[in-house]
Amino acid sequence: MKGRIGVGLIALVAFAAVGCGGNSAGHDESSEPIATTTPAVASTPTASAGSTPTPSASAVRAWSTSGGSVIRSLDGGATWDVALSNEGLHTTDFADRSVGWAIGGLRDSRLIFRSEDGGSSWIDQSGNAGVFQSFNDIVALSETHAVIVGSLSAQVGTGGAVVLRTVDAGASWSIARIQGTSAVARSSLRSACATDDGIVFACGAGRIHVVCILSTDGGAGFVEISDRVTALQVECSGATTLWALGSGKLLRSEDGGGRFVDIGSALPADFRGAVISLAFADAEVGWLTGVEGGVPTILRTDDGGDSWRYQVLPGDVQGRLTSMASADRDNAVAVGQTASGGALGFATRNGGEAWVPAVFQADLPGLSSAAAAR
Repeated sequence: MKGRIGVGLIALVAFAAVGCGGNSAGHDESSEPIATTTPAVASTPTASAGSTPTPSASAVRAWSTSGGSVIRSLDGGATWDVALSNEGLHTTDFADRSVGWAIGGLRDSRLIFRSEDGGSSWIDQSGNAGVFQSFNDIVALSETHAVIVGSLSAQVGTGGAVVLRTVDAGASWSIARIQGTSAVARSSLRSACATDDGIVFACGAGRIHVVCILSTDGGAGFVEISDRVTALQVECSGATTLWALGSGKLLRSEDGGGRFVDIGSALPADFRGAVISLAFADAEVGWLTGVEGGVPTILRTDDGGDSWRYQVLPGDVQGRLTSMASADRDNAVAVGQTASGGALGFATRNGGEAWVPAVFQADLPGLSSAAAAR
């Protein structure tokens, strides 16, 4: 499962953070898998070798993006290597330990890559997606079903929010129907998620308005729900629970988007920071990342968000954890950037009782998305 801060949100994180306290793209039939290799870069570990879990065939896999590349971990987020170098990639999501996508943009082109072997090789599915201004987030609902959110180029009508959907493993992408106000037509969707029941929730912003849309049919059609909720960062959990971060609130809907309630009071009384991202293993167990005085923070819930408790991170680290992902109740990763802009990550294999600092096998800039699967 994934959790992330969508591309474009980093520039708006001051708005999106929660302060609490007292695409019609074609498929190129000639596309071949792109074999990828890890650059021969000396390891620059940030953790002792003794604290690194031993990789195994059953180990949790994790993926992230950094500086235009997809990076991958085969040991649950403890160590990371470059899996796909292609300037412009910024977001990835995987349906399971084998199948996933990575998206981005470079100059006038939009990028869509698919992997069917956990990131060892990639197929270019970008096609002729040049009419789109930006691809901002992707949700992999299954091995064949995915949704991309972003915005159309001004060359296509009036531009505005767009959702692309595939149900044939990326062989073709269709533009979803969006029923909304003119604010949607002037906005760019930046963050999206999907529930176990196929509800797709997405939010974004334009120059003035913040907008949210909702689909109950797996992303084929959407309706605007900005009168119920406005947010820049979203997350989904269980069958019908939606989460929204924005306007200084931590909002939750337990009825598939019908009603949102601010549950910021459920955070610890001494929490004086900002909530940045969320990730859930199931309807009850999840984590959030925050930042307090420049120090990254992780909290866990075991009751669907009704209460949260601190988890201890090792070392004295300055920075922020912008994305989280969980494979199950025991395995999760949190990624982001240090105060100096470098890659930052932590992994847990015991539900967060202990977090291990990530070891990056290359000198990487900050990370911008996360996905994990068993």
